Amino acid sequence: MPRSRAGRSAIARQKDASAAVAGLEAHVGQAYVDFRETVRAVFPDAAARTGLGAQGKMPADTQKFLTAARASYQAALAAPYATTLAKYGFPEATLQAALRMLDTFAAGDVALEQANGAAKAATQGRDGAFTALAAWVNKFKRLARVALRDQPGLAKQLGV
Repeated sequence: MPRSRAGRSAIARQKDASAAVAGLEAHVGQAYVDFRETVRAVFPDAAARTGLGAQGKMPADTQKFLTAARASYQAALAAPYATTLAKYGFPEATLQAALRMLDTFAAGDVALEQANGAAKAATQGRDGAFTALAAWVNKFKRLARVALRDQPGLAKQLGV
């Protein structure tokens, strides 16, 4: 079924947003994995790991991941963790950059959700228009058969 210009545009925006978010997600996710692994190596005690959000599994849900990562990075900026983590590749500038990347990823995720909604609406609009067109064609053919009952040649030319 051909798509309208608006439908093609909405789907193109959805694909672009999806690609951008996928790239950010991989980068942000790996950065957080690296952070957690460093925390586990540097802080052997469970209390410090818990304070920095390095206990348990990483959340699979995007919003929960963003919340957990943001809390971890913000905790790492404070004493007593900041000085130690700075020695192992996570100075304040790196942690601030990670927080900004989380913000960028969150904004991209919102844009993707909006693009998904627009693409879905465009598809529903297209499907609704096609259904209305099919109903109109069906009605036209039925009326044409009645109107052209006495003119079978013309009815055949029209395909009704």
